[in-house]
Amino acid sequence: EVDGYEIMVEPQSSGEDPWIVSVEPPQADADGDREERPRSRTRTEATVEGLLPKQIYTFCVRGLNASGTGPWSAPSEDACTWLEGPVVANAPSAPVQVEVLSAGLTLAWSPPAKDGGSPIVRYFIKGRLEQKQKRPDGAIGDV
Repeated sequence: EVDGYEIMVEPQSSGEDPWIVSVEPPQADADGDREERPRSRTRTEATVEGLLPKQIYTFCVRGLNASGTGPWSAPSEDACTWLEGPVVANAPSAPVQVEVLSAGLTLAWSPPAKDGGSPIVRYFIKGRLEQKQKRPDGAIGDV
């Protein structure tokens, strides 16, 4: 039985030192049983407060029980706090081809003019294969 959890808060962008937050497990009901959660929810949640706005953090968690303290989990993915709530970044510029490779292309683009108050940490590239063929007039164009 888990008696509690510790969460290590590791600031990635502010230069603060890491710190640990203690979290209690779900409370027991009147019969002494732990609160039941639907079987589809097999996770424990906690809200970590005292974080700085517009910063990047990672988190590790470990359990505590009568036998002692367990090992730390692997770190979470980067998580960002917001100034006034999440704001989506504007779109970056349209990509342009800068180099042709035998089995690919090198693309370049400019970052969004507004990042939504949080650093851009990843871009996703979406593409599609254009089907071209000879038209009756001999030109090559869209199918």
